[in-house]
Amino acid sequence: QKGDWQPILTAIGSISPVQGAMISAELAGTVAEIDFQSGALVKKGEVLLKLDASAEIAQMRSAIADAELAKNDLERARGLAERKVISAAEFDAVQSRQTQKKAAVENMQSAIDKKQIRAPFDGTAGIRAVNPGQVVKVGDPLVSLQALGQVFVDFSLPQQQLAEVQPDLPVKVTTDAIPDREFEGKLTAVNSSIDPTTRNVSLQATLDNQDEAL
Repeated sequence: QKGDWQPILTAIGSISPVQGAMISAELAGTVAEIDFQSGALVKKGEVLLKLDASAEIAQMRSAIADAELAKNDLERARGLAERKVISAAEFDAVQSRQTQKKAAVENMQSAIDKKQIRAPFDGTAGIRAVNPGQVVKVGDPLVSLQALGQVFVDFSLPQQQLAEVQPDLPVKVTTDAIPDREFEGKLTAVNSSIDPTTRNVSLQATLDNQDEAL
């Protein structure tokens, strides 16, 4: 009998989150506080952990005092400059000093902010890699954060099949980790080059995963 036959290309691929990152330390320091539970859902901007910033806070107070003094000096110098008591060069020097002191305050505030590690996006926290009291270096991994609402499926096909694929084609995914369930998505990207060794082309599909089964 007559019927519609839809050709299917098969491949083995790997699943990864659309948004995923290993959160690391931007500054060295001692872990003072951990504000999340391993495996918990966290919101964008939420503080995950804090490094000890007591030294920076003390330096910040000193920088603020210096900035206030420089601000007062600038106000006095402005009045003197208007009355031609001091030269324009002397006024510029006072103004420059006030700008430097203000920048020092902003620099210290930035350092304090970086001692508070925040979530860059909504997601699920992994198992923490540090403990309170532990000293971390710049770049040390702290915790994995994954947003699993959508996932990528990366796979490859032989170059001979390149003419048969294009973005928006339907993609069906099965995995032995979840038997008897088929996940549906779309082909969203075809690599612009072919691997010169394997002669395969890389492709990427996107799947909705609101229940985070994958």
